[in-house]
Amino acid sequence: MDSIIFEQEFISGDQFKYGLFSDAHIQPGEENKPFKKALDKCRAEGIRIHLNGDLADFITVKDPRYNKATDKARMAAVINEQVEWVSDFLTPYADLIDVVGIGNHEDVLIKHYGIDPIRFILRDLNRIRKEKDMVPIHYGSYRGYVLYRYKYAKGNKCKTLRMLRHHGGGGSAPVTGGAIDIARIMSGFDADIYHLGHKHKSTIRHEPIIRINSAGNIEQFTRCGVMTPGFQKPFNIDDFNADGGNCSFEDRFYSTNTNGWAILEVSLSIGKSDVDMDYTVTMVN
Repeated sequence: MDSIIFEQEFISGDQFKYGLFSDAHIQPGEENKPFKKALDKCRAEGIRIHLNGDLADFITVKDPRYNKATDKARMAAVINEQVEWVSDFLTPYADLIDVVGIGNHEDVLIKHYGIDPIRFILRDLNRIRKEKDMVPIHYGSYRGYVLYRYKYAKGNKCKTLRMLRHHGGGGSAPVTGGAIDIARIMSGFDADIYHLGHKHKSTIRHEPIIRINSAGNIEQFTRCGVMTPGFQKPFNIDDFNADGGNCSFEDRFYSTNTNGWAILEVSLSIGKSDVDMDYTVTMVN
């Protein structure tokens, strides 16, 4: 588990946007149009990007999930090809990315082969950022905190948004849609925003709580848990006679998965005794 703090200066009325992504599953040799469309929106609107694991499948031929019929790689070194493809795909957006977290698909490679594909990808992206005199992209562990500390440009006041990111785990949650996972993580970790992935479900849950703020005022505050579905294909069209089996691992689950991501929008203003911070989370499918 890790934590990272980003400091941001603001004036009253400023708004900041963050794109919450997970499970991109970028495929070599394909256009990955839904994911590219989302990243292009981030570019057009100046939305900062969080990538919460599973950038690609990173499946080797010895992996039980491997199927030759769905292997798009042309090189024998399938991991190298996927790393290079992901790096090239993300290069135009390198300056927008704040955090890249690890997912189960990357974790399997580290555990069984001692290979960390994200480190290779970030090495390429951070070279671009270095040329622009930018700090390196933060490489996050499987779960961790991201804090945005907003400092008022005309005084000493500040406000901090605390986000807990966790790639997630377990099965596909066909009935609950990930609501149980969100409830569990909210019960054990203190944060304002909780971001989960992995299950490829589109879920947002708001939880009101009573707390005391830094000025000593009792207030009601709403925490928000969001599970983003990602961009893996919801199904594949199989020709059993030609392919010799069910090509799509995802087709073996109970429910059909959607595609999408979430936008976190933070608004800041100066109140009588404190900084007022409001935020909204919107799912984009």
